Amino acid sequence: MTVSVAVVGAGFMGANHARVLSTLPGARLAVVIDHDPERARRVAAEFGCYHGTSMKEAAGGVDAAIIATPTETHSDVALQALALGWHVLVEKPFAPSVREAETLVAAADDAGRMLAVGHVERFNPACL
Repeated sequence: MTVSVAVVGAGFMGANHARVLSTLPGARLAVVIDHDPERARRVAAEFGCYHGTSMKEAAGGVDAAIIATPTETHSDVALQALALGWHVLVEKPFAPSVREAETLVAAADDAGRMLAVGHVERFNPACL
């Protein structure tokens, strides 16, 4: 089984997630989404996938999303992804407030979708 993944946010962390996803067996980098169409296009071209400026554009061909947008947008973007039926990994920090984090957890539970927070550098030997 191959999981199709959208990376939402094409900045430094989003590009890093796209790079890693493009090499993982069992995963397919489906689309890079960013509000800046040129940035989305550039990252997508580098890793051989589609690009766009809206999650709704990619809704049918995606199973999961990695949210790598600015922290203040994590809750809204993750809620949109969950509403599309996607499993979601949110880059740290998870949400700007405990209340927003609790709302995300409840939304994922209601949707029956997995929700996780990315601590990708936590186990990096360079950071230990």
